[in-house]
Amino acid sequence: MPVPFMKAAEGQCRFPLWEHPAERKLYCGKPVKPGSSFCPACHNRVYIRVAMRPVATGDLSVRRERKRDDDPVELTEVFA
Repeated sequence: MPVPFMKAAEGQCRFPLWEHPAERKLYCGKPVKPGSSFCPACHNRVYIRVAMRPVATGDLSVRRERKRDDDPVELTEVFA
């Protein structure tokens, strides 16, 4: 159920389905994963999960999710 670029609504996956500038601009359009701009399948294509690592305090871990293509790393603090 791909949706045109300009008609994508809130709650629809924003994963781009075009590869070349001349192609029609369509988004995936499936329902998004909570807290993401992407459906579960596209979210897994975009993000790389990195293992949890303990921080010096021992009770706080930092989980790193990184977008592909060398985008900046997003850090999420997770309290044990």
